[in-house]
Amino acid sequence: MSEIDEAHISQQCRATPGCTGGLKYDSVRHVGGVNDKGGWVVKCDVCQMPYSVAIAGDVNESRPRSGAQWLATWEVDHDNKERVLAEYGLSS
Repeated sequence: MSEIDEAHISQQCRATPGCTGGLKYDSVRHVGGVNDKGGWVVKCDVCQMPYSVAIAGDVNESRPRSGAQWLATWEVDHDNKERVLAEYGLSS
């Protein structure tokens, strides 16, 4: 069984230049274990625009806390980032 490392992370909104919003989330990382790498598409609570954020930790076990609503998950191992981003009018 691997050790779990948790951290509180804040990231500024990247959807709209000058937006004062930002995502706060709990990052969960399995030390010495398997971590699903990827990111989320979120909608900023301030500007209401979607944007993509790479997640530091296991993308499936990390959780948003405030500042944005989760819309979708993309995973590096599933090679689905471009498809997921395109569903929300985004590109990488």
